[in-house]
Amino acid sequence: MDIGKAFTFFTQDPEWIRKFLIGGLIVLISLLLLGIPIVLLIGYQLAQTRLVMEGETERLPAWDNMGRLFMDGLNLTIALLVYSSPVLLLLCIGFFATFLPAFGAESDEIAGALAGISVTIWIVLGCLILLLSLALGFITPALNVQYVRYGTLGSLFRFGEVLQLTRANLGDIVLAWLALLVANLVLQLVISISVITICGPFILGLVGPIWFLASTGHLYGQIATKNDKGMVAKPAF
Repeated sequence: MDIGKAFTFFTQDPEWIRKFLIGGLIVLISLLLLGIPIVLLIGYQLAQTRLVMEGETERLPAWDNMGRLFMDGLNLTIALLVYSSPVLLLLCIGFFATFLPAFGAESDEIAGALAGISVTIWIVLGCLILLLSLALGFITPALNVQYVRYGTLGSLFRFGEVLQLTRANLGDIVLAWLALLVANLVLQLVISISVITICGPFILGLVGPIWFLASTGHLYGQIATKNDKGMVAKPAF
């Protein structure tokens, strides 16, 4: 993979400033409306993956088809929520376990024992949640590619295909995950440094996520174009 290109390719698009500004406006609207338009941003990431899979590796997606961006983002969001449901279930169990000591309020001995049980439950749940979260992080790129290839919500639940894509490209997925982790840290550092200016943090806080999403989509698209690992270079639509 060309990791460097994934984070710098946007400069080759003559309209990158306008596209970033439009994206920044959507980020602002998403913040004001408590995240409602966030599915558009997820759809934008998918659009970037689609462009790379089609061979257009130096262009940012346009914002000219909001309906498709919304539906794409909504479908992937639904799938991610379903895949995250085991983690949410474990969190709910942990929430109720927190109140176990209250059932022994009449006896310090019973309350202490229940508190120990509550802590033990949280330790076990914490380990399970960590493992499941890592697994979700590894299959997320495959979900992105699977959706771009087939364009249907149902394709995201063909678990065998998703797992096969993940296993076949695990090395590249880990590399992309690490690159995105570093990129996020750099972005947060730059935003923090820009506090010396009046508008720096505000502007970077809006356009930074667009850069990160586009870079993520580009990396996923690069993974998808590795035909020797079982992925196709061109989506099915």
